[in-house]
Amino acid sequence: IVPLTVTWGGEEIKADAATTFTATKIFASDALTNGSLAKNLMFAQTTKGVLETGIYRGVVSIYLSQDI
Repeated sequence: IVPLTVTWGGEEIKADAATTFTATKIFASDALTNGSLAKNLMFAQTTKGVLETGIYRGVVSIYLSQDI
């Protein structure tokens, strides 16, 4: 098992709790013409280090919903 840390735009997304993003973090002030902001989605080892040789597989799921 390799614990992962997930960040979006430099902000950590917790695996065990919902993360709420405000509209201003997702959409620029000119969103009507330019759409949403581009931010990096990163998956990284929580504890940096060398992994044992092997094949690592897994699924990371992110569910996004919008309050209306």
